[in-house]
Amino acid sequence: MADAGHPVGDLHLAVVNAARAGTLRLGVVSLCLVQFVDVLGVTVMVTALPAMLADLHTSADAASLISTGYAMFFGGLLMLGARLGDRFGHRRQTSHDVAVRLITARSGAVRGPRSWHRRGLGREQGD
Repeated sequence: MADAGHPVGDLHLAVVNAARAGTLRLGVVSLCLVQFVDVLGVTVMVTALPAMLADLHTSADAASLISTGYAMFFGGLLMLGARLGDRFGHRRQTSHDVAVRLITARSGAVRGPRSWHRRGLGREQGD
């Protein structure tokens, strides 16, 4: 290997350090994106909670049950994602997780706000 004082050695070190810095930046940007999507999901749930309670004709006491259920389900998915990351690689798993969340959010937006009611619950209730 070339000396650190040799021009080729200095160039090699500069290229390696630049590649590491780029990888580090990409990792930080990816983690910030994941955190943003997670906070966005919680914000949507908290914002939609009053409408959900009104649609279900329940009191405000049920809000704690819904919030706890959401948190437990979310925690379970985090553990599943961590396990899949251990098995298949964290970088690949994170990109797949973000893609799945974007696809499901997009499909929910296209279907409209009351489609779940018309498909399942509405038929059972005779609507």
